[in-house]
Amino acid sequence: APALLPVALARLRDSRPSVQIVVKSAANAVLLDELRAGELDLVVGRMSDPRLMGGLSFELLHTEPLVFAVRAGHPLASKAVSVQAVLAYPLVVYGEGTIPRHNTESFLSARGLVLPSNALQTLDVAVARALVAVSDAVWITPLGAARGELADGRLVR
Repeated sequence: APALLPVALARLRDSRPSVQIVVKSAANAVLLDELRAGELDLVVGRMSDPRLMGGLSFELLHTEPLVFAVRAGHPLASKAVSVQAVLAYPLVVYGEGTIPRHNTESFLSARGLVLPSNALQTLDVAVARALVAVSDAVWITPLGAARGELADGRLVR
């Protein structure tokens, strides 16, 4: 949504200036339930567990890789490191039941590793960005969520 929604909203506003637009942020399960109930007209977000998508039509709009992002000046920022070295630092990850979390755990599992139980979990991208900016935490996130900070150098892959 952060990568696609702002441009789509601007275009919608240009073409239909009188349409009321309300943007709601919530976990996928909540949004999909509201979509099913007719409380929402459209949901734009990361792919959800296929079991939650039953009875809905959906279209994949975009794919993106996971990245490990740290603040500029972080001890890991200036050198190539192993995934095991990254796991020695505090982690910020998406909550259970999300596709980014599933992808994170699959990535680690394929390397014989597990996500540490003390990883901070949040769906709030602003909180994740802010925490990584002021600490040595490593944010495991889809590229689009960190694209702006990576482009301007505040975060480093």
